[in-house]
Amino acid sequence: MRLSPQKDWPANEPVQLGRIVAVLELVYKEFNARSLKKVSMAELIVLGGGCVGVDQAERNGKEWNAWGLSPLSRVVPMP
Repeated sequence: MRLSPQKDWPANEPVQLGRIVAVLELVYKEFNARSLKKVSMAELIVLGGGCVGVDQAERNGKEWNAWGLSPLSRVVPMP
């Protein structure tokens, strides 16, 4: 998503995607500079996409729990 040709596809909204990738690159650089464990840009893109999916599902009336999304579920703390 951050390289051509995918970053330029109209369906990926290139302007908005460019802003998101710029933020992820800052997170990537700061995290890897401060941590012994390293993260790749691919991992950040996948994690970011997962967060967006959960956020969108919650906006559509679903709640997140440890086992996934369910319209009737409640957030259950893990022991």
